[in-house]
Amino acid sequence: MKKLGYDEGFSVAIISITGTLSILIPPSIALVVYGIITEESVGKLFLAGVIPGILTAIGYILTVYLTIAFRPQLVPPVTKSVDNVPVAEPKGRVWPIGILIVVVLGGLYSGVATPTEVGALGAVAAFLICLGMRRMSFSGFKLATGNTLKNTAMIVTIIFGALIFGHFITMTQVIPSLLAWISEGGYSPLTVLFFVVVFYIILGMFMDQFAILLLTVPITYGLLTGLGFDGIWIGVLIVKTAEIGLITPPMGLNVFIASGATGVNTKRVFARSLPFVITEILLIGLFVAFPDLVMWLPNQM
Repeated sequence: MKKLGYDEGFSVAIISITGTLSILIPPSIALVVYGIITEESVGKLFLAGVIPGILTAIGYILTVYLTIAFRPQLVPPVTKSVDNVPVAEPKGRVWPIGILIVVVLGGLYSGVATPTEVGALGAVAAFLICLGMRRMSFSGFKLATGNTLKNTAMIVTIIFGALIFGHFITMTQVIPSLLAWISEGGYSPLTVLFFVVVFYIILGMFMDQFAILLLTVPITYGLLTGLGFDGIWIGVLIVKTAEIGLITPPMGLNVFIASGATGVNTKRVFARSLPFVITEILLIGLFVAFPDLVMWLPNQM
C-alpha cells in the first residue's frame, strides 16, 4: 500500500481495525472466556458471533469506501498510469505464503497447537522457508531478531501497564461500586444497558480486553440478565464493545503493534481510525435495536 501511494496512517488504521475481527468471529478466545465465566454455551456464543462478525466486516468495507469518497487524497489517483503501478514478477513467490498459511491454520484448527503455540510454529516455519529459499542472510537474521525483540518489548510493556492498572481498579473496587450505582438508580433496562456499553467502551481505552472480561463480566452478566436480557446476546455485545478498545487511545494495542511494525506515528493512525470507531458504535446500536441479528443463528441450534 505504501509503494502504491496510500496514506500511511490510513493504511495502518485499516490493518489495525481488521485485526479486531478475531475477537468476535469464531473461534474467538474472548467468547470462550465469557462462556467459561458465565457458564453459557460456547457453541451458541460462536454461532452468535458469526452474523455480527460478517456485518462488522461489511461495515469496515463501507467505512473505507466512504472515507475515500470524502478524502480522496488518502489513496493514489484512479487515473494513475498502468506503467507506474508495480507489476509482480512471475517468479512463483506466492507459494511460500500459502505454505505458511496452511501450517498456521492447520496447526490451529487440527488441535495440534494452541493459538500461542501456533505463533511460535509460524515463526519457525517462516524461518525454515527463508532458509530453504536462501533468502536469510546473517544480517537479515539479526535485523529480524532485533525487530521482533523491539515489538515484543513494546507489546509486553503495554500489557504489563494494563495489568497494573487492572489490579488498581480491583483493589479500589471502582467497578463494583459503579455498577452498583447503575443498578440501584431505578433506570429502565435500556438505560442501564446504555450505561454498561459506555462503561465498557471507556474501560477498553485503559485496560486489556481479557482483564476487562475477567473483572467485570461476573457483575454485568448478573445485572443485565436480571433485567431480562439474554446471556448469549449480552456476551456478543460485551465482546464487541471490548473490541473497540483495541483501536482507541491511550491503550489501543492493535494500533501500537501495527505502528511499531511499520514505523508509522501512532497519532496519525489513531486519527485515521476515528471513522472506524464511529462505525463500531453504530454497529452496537444496530445489534441493540435488532437483537435477532445476533440471536437468529444460536436460536436455530
